Amino acid sequence: MLKRIAVLVTVLALVAAACGGDDEGTDTTTAATTTTTSGGVSQTDGSTLDTVIARGELICGISGSAVAFSETQADGSATGFDADFCRAVAAAVLGDASAVTFRSLTAGERFEALKNNEIDVLMRNTTFTQSRDTDIGMDFAPTTYYDGQQLMGKRSFGLDEGSTLADIDGAVVCTNAGTTTEKNITEGAGVAGASITLETVETFPEAMDKFQAGTCDLVTTDGSGLVGNKATLDPGDEWVIFPSAPISKEPLGPVYRQNDSAWGDVVNWTVYA
Repeated sequence: MLKRIAVLVTVLALVAAACGGDDEGTDTTTAATTTTTSGGVSQTDGSTLDTVIARGELICGISGSAVAFSETQADGSATGFDADFCRAVAAAVLGDASAVTFRSLTAGERFEALKNNEIDVLMRNTTFTQSRDTDIGMDFAPTTYYDGQQLMGKRSFGLDEGSTLADIDGAVVCTNAGTTTEKNITEGAGVAGASITLETVETFPEAMDKFQAGTCDLVTTDGSGLVGNKATLDPGDEWVIFPSAPISKEPLGPVYRQNDSAWGDVVNWTVYA
């Protein structure tokens, strides 16, 4: 506990240093300009850190429907692992963990919202990949949760915990669009010699609805998401998650805009704390 308190003090010191002036007696006043993004969010030119402090509130992008990671409540607040990281950043920067507005985003919306300054940081169970780091132009904070992709099906389909991708030949597989899961399951099934029909939807809850309705034989996403949905919906022993070894590695963590070192330091050290 003492170690965590010491690290949090370091985070607050970094924030204070980023906001402080030069040597005493030196006039360092600069004119700040404010613009409004397409999403109606005021954005101060300069670091996101300056914008958040001037606004007095953190705008945090989340899923809003990821069981145990971020689930939007009736009052607009959010609960879960990712939501708590949003609160930790707000506490480090503003001294108030409740000074957060949560913005629910689909996988397809998340990166555009960040690029367009509609959010300050993305805490949406997002996989750190080389292509996202280079092609999309985002920076990733340290990994907060190591996950891996799996599938969930029904025992009545002939599946069990020992099933593999070779056993899904002919299946209709549902997942949400704009994620690494699409590519992973397509490539994995091909390598295993299985022919599948992939059906994508905007959000994973939609995929689960189709799975429950029988429109899809299988659903696939990160293993944590499958376990969370199975525990929440409680289908008894009928639903099975497989294969036992995930078909991919999914290092999940916060994402922020590129070339913003002051803000990156705050987010990174909040994770380390």
